[in-house]
Amino acid sequence: MDRMLASVIKEWRLLARDRAGLLMLFLMPSLLVIVVSVVQMNVLKTMGDEPVALLWVDQDRGTVARMLRDQLDAVDGIIPLDRLEDRSLDETTALALVAEGDYQVCLVIPSGFSDQVQARAEAAAAAMLAKETPSVAEPGSPPGLVAHFDPLAGGAFRTAVNQALQRLVSGIEIQMKLAAFADRLPDHLAAALADVMGPYAADRVRRKLADMPLEWDADPLMRLDARSARRGGYDQIPLAVQQNVPAWGLFGIFFIAVPLSGALVRERASGIMTRLQILPVSFLTLLAGKLAAYLCVCLVQFALMMFIGRFVMPLFGAAPLTLGQSYWAVGMVLVCAALAATGFGILLGVATRSYEQASMIGAISVVIAAAIGGVMVPVFAMPRFMRDLSQISPLAWGVNAFLDLFARGGNVATVWPEALMLLCFALVMLLSAWILFQRRRG
Repeated sequence: MDRMLASVIKEWRLLARDRAGLLMLFLMPSLLVIVVSVVQMNVLKTMGDEPVALLWVDQDRGTVARMLRDQLDAVDGIIPLDRLEDRSLDETTALALVAEGDYQVCLVIPSGFSDQVQARAEAAAAAMLAKETPSVAEPGSPPGLVAHFDPLAGGAFRTAVNQALQRLVSGIEIQMKLAAFADRLPDHLAAALADVMGPYAADRVRRKLADMPLEWDADPLMRLDARSARRGGYDQIPLAVQQNVPAWGLFGIFFIAVPLSGALVRERASGIMTRLQILPVSFLTLLAGKLAAYLCVCLVQFALMMFIGRFVMPLFGAAPLTLGQSYWAVGMVLVCAALAATGFGILLGVATRSYEQASMIGAISVVIAAAIGGVMVPVFAMPRFMRDLSQISPLAWGVNAFLDLFARGGNVATVWPEALMLLCFALVMLLSAWILFQRRRG
């Protein structure tokens, strides 16, 4: 036990002298978590159930504009904003905010919009009752609302917002035409009856129609429910913090393979490993010392990521990270991931023959595993063949397990398959390293 403890302390001292390596292990993943989470916040919001903030510029102040605003307020997926920081929005300010990407869409209601719509509705109702081609008060194209989008807003986002606005406009249009038609219908029927039955009967019909309610029943005839198809098992797409904190935390853990393998190569090149073998210390003891030392580093590293997700990311407008309901499951996955990363680093250090080799192979392999494992791009956003390919990456196992815990409310029973795969990966790496070391020693 004393020999193993001495080996652990030796590894910590060597790592403490490598200041560049320490910065890479702790500062790099911390910055990546913050930067990538902030960058992806808007992207993942448009993929999930987060409402869209719509800048509202009303230059009309008429009846139709008020009807549209009331209906927008009732839509769950859109939040109209006509004031920012207690100041009313004008068109110039709103368009500047959209052009800069601070908001994705702005709706402008031009001056005189309600009057033009009302005039066209009355002309259409009169023409319909007269069986004529409608003649609007102001010929030309109908008055239009103007939706301004962020130049970088995706086509799917534009289509979704356009369709939502079009549904509201169509409903208001039908309502306006019906009101204009109902306003003219009594006079039209009275005139028709007067020709057939005389003015007395026509007056009675007019009074009856005037007393008849012309509003639709508020109860809908049918309903359309929108539900997610649970892609990847998610009721809701994970937030940027839920995705990036565990993903880049795991990336930092696996990147420990670079300094760990480099330390092993340097020990062989400097003769330290030879001197250690002369001592009454087995290779398994040295291996266990390295494993324990770097395992502690991985735990501290991931704890720093959790701290950033919980307390630092809210300062950038993100939701704080929640650790789920099972801390034991989080710890189990974390330890298995750390063992997998250190096992890979030890095998890399035993297999490579120079520090440059270890650094290059370690960095490239970890970046590739991160790219296909859902660290840089979420797995649920990948095409089918990439989602299938991601299952060969140990980082994908860890990311999936942490998302099960943080976004799906999972527990030990949910994530034990991923934890077992990480543990088996670690055992394969360590066993391979021990076999390779024994062959070269012999």
